[in-house]
Amino acid sequence: MSQPCLATSNRRKRHEFLNDDEKSQQQNNTKKKKDGFDVDDIESMDANDYLIRVKLESKGIPDIVVATSNQSSNNEKVDTQSDTTSRESSVSQSYHVPIDGSAASVLYLLSRHASLTPPPSLQHLPLTIDVNEWTKSIILNFESLRGYLERCKAQGVGGKQTNRIPLPTMKDRASWHIFCVGSDEASGNTEGYYGEEYDREGDNEQKQDKKIEQYSLLEEEEQQHPWKINLPTDGYEPKVRLLLQMDQVMIRRVLSHLTHYVHLGWSIRTGRRAEWIYALLARLEKPVHRDDAAVLFSLLKDLTLARSKIDPDRKDVNRKDLAKLNALIVLIGVYFEQGGCSNSVMTYK
Repeated sequence: MSQPCLATSNRRKRHEFLNDDEKSQQQNNTKKKKDGFDVDDIESMDANDYLIRVKLESKGIPDIVVATSNQSSNNEKVDTQSDTTSRESSVSQSYHVPIDGSAASVLYLLSRHASLTPPPSLQHLPLTIDVNEWTKSIILNFESLRGYLERCKAQGVGGKQTNRIPLPTMKDRASWHIFCVGSDEASGNTEGYYGEEYDREGDNEQKQDKKIEQYSLLEEEEQQHPWKINLPTDGYEPKVRLLLQMDQVMIRRVLSHLTHYVHLGWSIRTGRRAEWIYALLARLEKPVHRDDAAVLFSLLKDLTLARSKIDPDRKDVNRKDLAKLNALIVLIGVYFEQGGCSNSVMTYK
Protein backbone atom coordinates (compact mmCIF):
# COMPACT_ATOMS: atom_id res chain seq x y z
CA MET A 1 0.00 0.00 0.00
CA SER A 2 1.52 3.29 -1.04
CA GLN A 3 1.90 6.00 1.51
CA PRO A 4 0.79 9.55 0.78
CA CYS A 5 3.55 12.02 0.14
CA LEU A 6 3.96 14.65 2.80
CA ALA A 7 3.87 18.23 1.72
CA THR A 8 7.26 19.89 1.75
CA SER A 9 7.71 22.87 3.97
CA ASN A 10 7.57 26.22 2.25
CA ARG A 11 9.70 27.77 4.97
CA ARG A 12 13.24 28.47 3.95
CA LYS A 13 16.15 29.40 6.12
CA ARG A 14 16.80 33.09 6.43
CA HIS A 15 20.40 32.95 5.26
CA GLU A 16 19.30 31.51 1.89
CA PHE A 17 17.89 34.91 0.96
CA LEU A 18 21.10 36.75 1.88
CA ASN A 19 23.53 37.77 -0.80
CA ASP A 20 27.26 36.99 -0.61
CA ASP A 21 28.22 40.30 1.06
CA GLU A 22 25.57 39.93 3.78
CA LYS A 23 26.61 36.33 4.47
CA SER A 24 30.26 37.36 4.78
CA GLN A 25 29.36 40.20 7.16
CA GLN A 26 27.21 37.85 9.24
CA GLN A 27 30.06 35.32 9.52
CA ASN A 28 32.52 38.03 10.57
CA ASN A 29 30.14 39.31 13.25
CA THR A 30 29.56 35.79 14.53
CA LYS A 31 33.29 35.14 14.69
CA LYS A 32 33.95 38.35 16.59
CA LYS A 33 31.23 37.58 19.10
CA LYS A 34 32.56 34.07 19.54
CA ASP A 35 36.18 35.07 20.02
CA GLY A 36 35.44 38.29 21.89
CA PHE A 37 38.06 40.07 19.80
CA ASP A 38 38.06 43.68 18.87
CA VAL A 39 40.80 45.64 17.16
CA ASP A 40 40.43 48.30 19.84
CA ASP A 41 41.55 45.76 22.44
CA ILE A 42 45.07 45.63 20.94
CA GLU A 43 46.25 48.56 23.08
CA SER A 44 45.60 46.60 26.28
CA MET A 45 46.89 43.27 24.94
CA ASP A 46 50.36 41.95 25.75
CA ALA A 47 52.59 40.07 23.32
CA ASN A 48 51.60 36.57 24.44
CA ASP A 49 47.87 37.28 24.13
CA TYR A 50 48.42 38.78 20.69
CA LEU A 51 50.36 35.74 19.44
CA ILE A 52 47.71 33.39 20.87
CA ARG A 53 45.03 35.41 19.07
CA VAL A 54 46.95 35.22 15.79
CA LYS A 55 47.34 31.46 16.17
CA LEU A 56 43.63 30.98 16.85
CA GLU A 57 42.60 33.11 13.89
CA SER A 58 45.05 31.34 11.58
CA LYS A 59 43.19 28.07 12.17
CA GLY A 60 40.13 29.55 10.45
CA ILE A 61 42.03 30.40 7.27
CA PRO A 62 41.63 27.76 4.52
CA ASP A 63 44.71 26.13 3.02
CA ILE A 64 43.72 27.14 -0.52
CA VAL A 65 41.86 30.31 -1.44
CA VAL A 66 40.44 30.74 -4.95
CA ALA A 67 39.98 34.34 -6.01
CA THR A 68 36.77 35.28 -7.81
CA SER A 69 37.46 36.50 -11.34
CA ASN A 70 35.82 39.59 -12.80
CA GLN A 71 33.50 39.33 -15.76
CA SER A 72 35.24 39.05 -19.06
CA SER A 73 35.54 42.18 -21.13
CA ASN A 74 34.03 40.26 -24.04
CA ASN A 75 30.74 39.81 -22.20
CA GLU A 76 30.49 43.37 -21.02
CA LYS A 77 31.42 46.34 -23.17
CA VAL A 78 32.01 49.57 -21.38
CA ASP A 79 33.66 52.75 -22.50
CA THR A 80 37.12 53.75 -21.30
CA GLN A 81 35.91 56.50 -19.02
CA SER A 82 33.42 54.36 -17.07
CA ASP A 83 35.97 51.54 -16.75
CA THR A 84 38.57 53.92 -15.33
CA THR A 85 36.04 55.36 -12.88
CA SER A 86 35.02 51.92 -11.59
CA ARG A 87 38.64 50.87 -11.10
CA GLU A 88 39.45 54.04 -9.18
CA SER A 89 36.40 53.46 -6.99
CA SER A 90 37.47 49.84 -6.36
CA VAL A 91 41.01 50.87 -5.42
CA SER A 92 39.70 53.61 -3.14
CA GLN A 93 37.36 51.21 -1.32
CA SER A 94 40.04 48.55 -0.86
CA TYR A 95 42.45 51.17 0.48
CA HIS A 96 40.07 52.44 3.16
CA VAL A 97 38.94 48.95 4.26
CA PRO A 98 42.09 47.15 5.51
CA ILE A 99 42.17 43.49 6.46
CA ASP A 100 41.50 42.90 10.17
CA GLY A 101 44.78 41.07 10.64
CA SER A 102 46.79 43.87 9.07
CA ALA A 103 45.03 46.50 11.17
CA ALA A 104 45.66 44.50 14.33
CA SER A 105 49.34 44.12 13.48
CA VAL A 106 49.77 47.80 12.75
CA LEU A 107 48.00 48.86 15.94
CA TYR A 108 50.08 46.49 18.05
CA LEU A 109 53.39 47.51 16.48
CA LEU A 110 52.55 51.18 17.00
CA SER A 111 51.35 50.71 20.57
CA ARG A 112 53.42 51.15 23.72
CA HIS A 113 53.86 47.36 24.03
CA ALA A 114 56.30 47.28 21.11
CA SER A 115 58.24 50.45 21.87
CA LEU A 116 61.73 50.98 23.27
CA THR A 117 62.35 53.82 25.70
CA PRO A 118 65.09 56.19 24.49
CA PRO A 119 67.54 57.73 26.99
CA PRO A 120 65.78 60.71 28.64
CA SER A 121 68.93 62.83 28.73
CA LEU A 122 72.62 62.85 27.91
CA GLN A 123 73.29 62.07 31.58
CA HIS A 124 71.95 58.55 30.95
CA LEU A 125 74.70 57.92 28.38
CA PRO A 126 78.49 57.60 28.77
CA LEU A 127 79.97 61.02 29.57
CA THR A 128 83.74 60.52 29.40
CA ILE A 129 83.84 59.04 25.89
CA ASP A 130 81.96 59.36 22.63
CA VAL A 131 78.88 57.11 22.60
CA ASN A 132 79.80 55.49 19.28
CA GLU A 133 83.33 54.74 20.47
CA TRP A 134 81.98 53.37 23.75
CA THR A 135 79.54 51.14 21.86
CA LYS A 136 82.32 49.78 19.65
CA SER A 137 84.52 49.02 22.67
CA ILE A 138 81.68 47.16 24.42
CA ILE A 139 81.06 45.01 21.34
CA LEU A 140 84.79 44.40 20.80
CA ASN A 141 85.30 43.18 24.38
CA PHE A 142 82.17 41.05 24.10
CA GLU A 143 83.41 39.39 20.91
CA SER A 144 86.77 38.72 22.57
CA LEU A 145 84.98 36.99 25.45
CA ARG A 146 82.92 34.86 23.04
CA GLY A 147 86.10 33.80 21.26
CA TYR A 148 87.80 32.94 24.55
CA LEU A 149 84.84 30.79 25.62
CA GLU A 150 84.91 28.93 22.30
CA ARG A 151 88.62 28.17 22.70
CA CYS A 152 88.08 26.92 26.25
CA LYS A 153 85.21 24.74 25.07
CA ALA A 154 87.41 23.24 22.34
CA GLN A 155 89.98 22.35 25.02
CA GLY A 156 87.35 20.41 26.99
CA VAL A 157 86.74 22.90 29.80
CA GLY A 158 83.40 22.14 31.44
CA GLY A 159 83.09 18.81 29.64
CA LYS A 160 81.67 15.61 31.03
CA GLN A 161 85.11 14.41 32.12
CA THR A 162 85.60 17.42 34.42
CA ASN A 163 84.30 18.09 37.92
CA ARG A 164 80.85 19.54 37.25
CA ILE A 165 78.56 21.59 39.50
CA PRO A 166 75.07 20.12 40.09
CA LEU A 167 72.45 22.21 38.27
CA PRO A 168 68.70 22.64 38.73
CA THR A 169 66.39 21.03 36.22
CA MET A 170 66.06 23.06 33.06
CA LYS A 171 62.38 24.00 33.48
CA ASP A 172 62.61 24.86 37.20
CA ARG A 173 62.45 28.65 36.90
CA ALA A 174 62.39 29.43 40.63
CA SER A 175 65.38 27.17 41.34
CA TRP A 176 67.43 28.80 38.60
CA HIS A 177 66.62 32.20 40.04
CA ILE A 178 67.97 31.09 43.42
CA PHE A 179 70.96 29.39 41.78
CA CYS A 180 72.00 32.62 40.03
CA VAL A 181 71.28 35.31 42.65
CA GLY A 182 71.01 33.45 45.98
CA SER A 183 68.06 32.58 48.18
CA ASP A 184 67.90 35.93 49.99
CA GLU A 185 67.92 38.03 46.82
CA ALA A 186 65.49 35.66 45.07
CA SER A 187 63.00 35.91 47.95
CA GLY A 188 63.47 39.64 48.56
CA ASN A 189 65.08 38.88 51.94
CA THR A 190 68.26 40.83 51.31
CA GLU A 191 70.81 40.84 54.15
CA GLY A 192 68.68 38.36 56.11
CA TYR A 193 66.24 41.03 57.23
CA TYR A 194 63.29 38.78 58.02
CA GLY A 195 65.42 36.23 59.83
CA GLU A 196 66.89 38.86 62.15
CA GLU A 197 63.46 40.28 62.90
CA TYR A 198 62.17 36.83 63.83
CA ASP A 199 65.13 36.21 66.13
CA ARG A 200 64.48 39.41 68.03
CA GLU A 201 60.85 38.49 68.62
CA GLY A 202 61.29 34.86 69.75
CA ASP A 203 62.81 33.59 72.96
CA ASN A 204 65.81 31.25 73.18
CA GLU A 205 63.79 28.04 73.36
CA GLN A 206 61.69 28.92 70.35
CA LYS A 207 64.79 29.88 68.40
CA GLN A 208 66.42 26.54 69.18
CA ASP A 209 63.35 24.62 68.01
CA LYS A 210 63.23 26.75 64.89
CA LYS A 211 66.87 26.02 64.07
CA ILE A 212 66.37 22.27 64.47
CA GLU A 213 63.36 22.42 62.16
CA GLN A 214 65.27 24.46 59.61
CA TYR A 215 68.21 22.06 59.62
CA SER A 216 65.94 19.07 59.05
CA LEU A 217 64.16 20.83 56.18
CA LEU A 218 67.52 21.83 54.73
CA GLU A 219 68.75 18.24 54.76
CA GLU A 220 65.60 17.07 52.97
CA GLU A 221 65.95 19.80 50.34
CA GLU A 222 69.61 18.98 49.75
CA GLN A 223 68.74 15.33 49.18
CA GLN A 224 66.05 16.28 46.66
CA HIS A 225 68.05 19.16 45.11
CA PRO A 226 71.82 18.45 45.13
CA TRP A 227 72.58 21.90 43.69
CA LYS A 228 71.58 23.45 47.04
CA ILE A 229 74.31 21.68 49.04
CA ASN A 230 77.13 24.18 48.43
CA LEU A 231 74.99 27.06 47.21
CA PRO A 232 76.68 30.41 48.02
CA THR A 233 74.63 33.00 49.87
CA ASP A 234 74.55 35.33 46.87
CA GLY A 235 74.32 32.56 44.27
CA TYR A 236 76.91 31.07 41.94
CA GLU A 237 79.19 33.27 39.90
CA PRO A 238 78.91 32.75 36.12
CA LYS A 239 82.43 31.34 35.78
CA VAL A 240 83.83 29.86 32.59
CA ARG A 241 83.70 26.23 33.74
CA LEU A 242 80.08 26.59 34.84
CA LEU A 243 79.00 28.32 31.62
CA LEU A 244 80.66 25.69 29.44
CA GLN A 245 78.94 22.80 31.17
CA MET A 246 75.60 24.23 29.93
CA ASP A 247 74.48 23.43 26.38
CA GLN A 248 72.67 25.85 24.08
CA VAL A 249 69.21 24.66 25.05
CA MET A 250 69.94 25.31 28.71
CA ILE A 251 71.57 28.67 27.93
CA ARG A 252 68.44 29.81 26.13
CA ARG A 253 66.13 28.52 28.86
CA VAL A 254 68.03 30.12 31.76
CA LEU A 255 68.19 33.43 29.87
CA SER A 256 64.42 33.22 29.46
CA HIS A 257 64.03 32.53 33.21
CA LEU A 258 66.05 35.58 34.24
CA THR A 259 64.24 37.74 31.68
CA HIS A 260 60.96 36.64 33.24
CA TYR A 261 61.99 37.95 36.67
CA VAL A 262 63.31 41.21 35.23
CA HIS A 263 59.95 41.67 33.52
CA LEU A 264 58.19 41.06 36.85
CA GLY A 265 60.07 44.02 38.35
CA TRP A 266 63.18 42.48 39.93
CA SER A 267 65.97 45.01 39.67
CA ILE A 268 68.73 44.33 37.16
CA ARG A 269 71.07 46.36 39.38
CA THR A 270 70.89 44.06 42.43
CA GLY A 271 72.36 40.62 42.87
CA ARG A 272 74.12 38.88 40.00
CA ARG A 273 71.35 39.29 37.42
CA ALA A 274 73.31 41.63 35.15
CA GLU A 275 76.43 39.44 35.36
CA TRP A 276 74.49 36.28 34.55
CA ILE A 277 72.61 37.85 31.66
CA TYR A 278 75.89 39.16 30.23
CA ALA A 279 77.51 35.73 30.58
CA LEU A 280 74.56 33.90 29.02
CA LEU A 281 74.57 36.32 26.09
CA ALA A 282 78.26 35.50 25.60
CA ARG A 283 77.31 31.84 25.12
CA LEU A 284 74.22 32.47 23.00
CA GLU A 285 74.87 31.42 19.41
CA LYS A 286 73.96 33.53 16.38
CA PRO A 287 71.71 33.75 14.45
CA VAL A 288 69.20 33.65 17.26
CA HIS A 289 66.01 31.61 17.06
CA ARG A 290 62.77 33.56 16.70
CA ASP A 291 61.74 32.55 20.24
CA ASP A 292 65.04 33.83 21.60
CA ALA A 293 64.62 37.02 19.58
CA ALA A 294 61.27 37.59 21.30
CA VAL A 295 62.90 37.03 24.71
CA LEU A 296 65.73 39.43 23.88
CA PHE A 297 63.37 42.12 22.63
CA SER A 298 61.26 41.83 25.78
CA LEU A 299 64.40 42.13 27.90
CA LEU A 300 65.56 45.12 25.84
CA LYS A 301 62.28 46.93 26.50
CA ASP A 302 62.61 46.35 30.24
CA LEU A 303 66.24 47.50 30.25
CA THR A 304 65.53 50.73 28.37
CA LEU A 305 62.59 51.42 30.67
CA ALA A 306 64.73 50.78 33.77
CA ARG A 307 67.39 53.15 32.43
CA SER A 308 64.83 55.92 31.90
CA LYS A 309 63.68 55.68 35.53
CA ILE A 310 67.15 56.38 36.94
CA ASP A 311 67.73 59.94 38.11
CA PRO A 312 71.44 60.63 37.44
CA ASP A 313 71.29 63.89 39.42
CA ARG A 314 70.71 62.06 42.70
CA LYS A 315 73.81 61.65 44.85
CA ASP A 316 73.07 58.02 45.71
CA VAL A 317 72.94 56.96 42.05
CA ASN A 318 75.94 54.89 41.03
CA ARG A 319 76.99 55.43 37.43
CA LYS A 320 78.18 51.83 37.33
CA ASP A 321 74.52 50.82 37.36
CA LEU A 322 73.92 52.96 34.29
CA ALA A 323 76.99 51.42 32.67
CA LYS A 324 75.62 47.90 33.29
CA LEU A 325 72.28 48.79 31.74
CA ASN A 326 73.84 50.53 28.76
CA ALA A 327 76.22 47.62 28.13
CA LEU A 328 73.36 45.12 28.04
CA ILE A 329 71.28 47.48 25.90
CA VAL A 330 74.14 47.76 23.38
CA LEU A 331 74.66 43.99 23.22
CA ILE A 332 70.99 43.13 22.78
CA GLY A 333 70.03 46.11 20.65
CA VAL A 334 73.12 46.36 18.42
CA TYR A 335 75.08 43.09 18.54
CA PHE A 336 72.00 40.83 18.51
CA GLU A 337 70.14 43.34 16.29
CA GLN A 338 66.99 43.66 18.38
CA GLY A 339 66.98 47.46 18.62
CA GLY A 340 66.11 48.35 15.05
CA CYS A 341 68.41 51.17 14.01
CA SER A 342 71.85 50.59 15.52
CA ASN A 343 72.01 54.07 17.06
CA SER A 344 68.42 54.35 18.27
CA VAL A 345 68.92 52.66 21.66
CA MET A 346 71.91 54.88 22.48
CA THR A 347 70.78 58.17 20.97
CA TYR A 348 69.29 61.06 22.91
CA LYS A 349 66.57 62.81 20.92
